[in-house]
Amino acid sequence: MASRKTLLDFFRKWGAIALLLLLMLLSLISAGLLVLVSIFLGEVTSALAAEERDRFSQSVIVFIAIIVLGVPLLSLKTYVQAKLSLYWRRWLTDRFLHHYLERDRFYQIGLMGQSIIPISAFLKMFVLSPSNRYFLR
Repeated sequence: MASRKTLLDFFRKWGAIALLLLLMLLSLISAGLLVLVSIFLGEVTSALAAEERDRFSQSVIVFIAIIVLGVPLLSLKTYVQAKLSLYWRRWLTDRFLHHYLERDRFYQIGLMGQSIIPISAFLKMFVLSPSNRYFLR
């Protein structure tokens, strides 16, 4: 069972890293597509102003092709971003709960100056404290 958990952790970690790399690639591609959209919208406008029918039709076709290519890529980018966010939340929650519940630390909360600290306040202290670099390794 321990090797199965380790294998699952391995795939989660590398799956999240792969999603992060994919997100960066999709961000670069979407930035390039937005630049192309801007260029070809200018081309459409210039062709209309110059009253050049062939140039206009060619630029509209290229513009539509960019839009047809860009919409699925931008949708995929949004999906990957949401999926990566879920991975991050799951990892942070698992990590926090593991460190919170190990060695009965939840009984030691009273030593922090207050008798009872809600778990949400403890989580906020955990996430915002710069001394928790140990937990984020």
